[in-house]
Amino acid sequence: MKKILKTGIVIILVVAFAFLYAYHIDKIVFLYDQNQDSIEFVQTGVLVDDEVSQTFVSTEDVLDGMSVRCFVVGDVSDVTIEYSLKDTTTREVLATGTSPAHGISNDRFHIFRFNQVSDTKGNQYTFTLRVTGSMEGNGVGFQMANGILDARTVSRQFEPETFIIVLLFAIYIAVFMRLLYKLFK
Repeated sequence: MKKILKTGIVIILVVAFAFLYAYHIDKIVFLYDQNQDSIEFVQTGVLVDDEVSQTFVSTEDVLDGMSVRCFVVGDVSDVTIEYSLKDTTTREVLATGTSPAHGISNDRFHIFRFNQVSDTKGNQYTFTLRVTGSMEGNGVGFQMANGILDARTVSRQFEPETFIIVLLFAIYIAVFMRLLYKLFK
């Protein structure tokens, strides 16, 4: 009876872990053409109290943030990036936020998170980034190609594929350990 109880508890813990792991995965959708040559991407230069925006149509049911390729020049300890997501048809601002520039890695994608916006599939949105506190030699810029921001939408949702793979991996480990135990017993 103890062995069945132990096994049941382990199975419940593994399923719970797989569920939590599969739920906390960010699904990323590119806004730009991935087949585009990297030489076509150009940097905006340091934005001095300026903004850049990108209009896009969402392909996901929810949006939790935007991931944008940023570059940092000089000391950015006093630089802040304000961002907003606006529905272009209703002109309603759905999400806003701020991010200190000192947390941004140079020439890497930075995720600008906001509260989850639901029922977004097929709707058109405008994501705006405004840089404040920058100077000519110290600030943040972004990367663009043919007028399209080097950005990706981020949506946090349950991924059934990941859930199944984690469960299959746990089963594989359990069977493998049993075989090894029987082999060297």
